[in-house]
Amino acid sequence: MSTTAALYMVYGYIMRNLNKAIGAAEEIKDLINTSVHSVETGGRLVDEAGSRMDEITDAIRQVSGILADIARSSAEQGHGIAEVSSAVHQMDGTAQVVAPQYR
Repeated sequence: MSTTAALYMVYGYIMRNLNKAIGAAEEIKDLINTSVHSVETGGRLVDEAGSRMDEITDAIRQVSGILADIARSSAEQGHGIAEVSSAVHQMDGTAQVVAPQYR
């Protein structure tokens, strides 16, 4: 084999490997771009989830406030019913004492 033929053979080998390296570099670039896009999308989804969690937390606070108001109102209503019951009881006792006088 002549020196020129050997050089062409080495040149061909180098070019094939160079083309493989270029193809691999392009594939890596595409994978990196895909990964960057996925990370950006994931970041947006995390931000949206955080916003939804804040909205849910606010709604839970509102419901807790409403339930506390209902509990206070129920306690007041129970106290009022107890006062009415006591008044009716007193009126009944008075009626039983006074009623015999009018028979």
